[in-house]
Amino acid sequence: MNIRQIPAVKLLSNAPFRSLLISNFANNTGVELRIMAQSWLILGLGASQIWVGAATGLRVVPAIILGLFAGVMVDRLGGRVVLIWERTFLLLLAVLTAAVVVSGSVTLWQIVVLSIVSSAILAMGMPAMQSLVMNYVPKDSLQAGNSMNTLAYSFARAIGPLSGGVLIAGFGLGSPFVVLIALYLVSLYFSIRLPRTVSYEGNICATRNR
Repeated sequence: MNIRQIPAVKLLSNAPFRSLLISNFANNTGVELRIMAQSWLILGLGASQIWVGAATGLRVVPAIILGLFAGVMVDRLGGRVVLIWERTFLLLLAVLTAAVVVSGSVTLWQIVVLSIVSSAILAMGMPAMQSLVMNYVPKDSLQAGNSMNTLAYSFARAIGPLSGGVLIAGFGLGSPFVVLIALYLVSLYFSIRLPRTVSYEGNICATRNR
């Protein structure tokens, strides 16, 4: 069997899908890294485990509320546009978070608020991240494309916390938030590289998302 005919290899040779995959992987790694690092930071500020749970649990509230409108935004603006805006705001938020943490002026309420805001931004971009797969792969490769996207997310869930532990042990509590900026820069860069439209026969949404 020709190695180029393997679905995963064919998809990775597809430049738009490859950009989407890298963008999503960097973004999801950043999400997991942030959750892990903020938990350590909250404990480092002397707060109890209850606050760790609160900072993580309260993220669900805006995700549920804004998630109801996120699909509408994708239909109105296009998945690519929503993705770029989401990752731009996440990058700005990462810069703000790193600034207050590295400066040593961070407080507990700031971490909780920034965590909730980041969750709200992620909720707005989630439908775009998922739906754009069908824009950049042929109809007969959608299952493989979705599987690779899910696999990348699984890797991110493992690598994010692992890298956070290594960074904190080696460079202190501020280092994960600095690396978070780099991850969101990568994510935004590859989101911008996505073409406005790539039409494949049978992919209805390919000509609608911008």
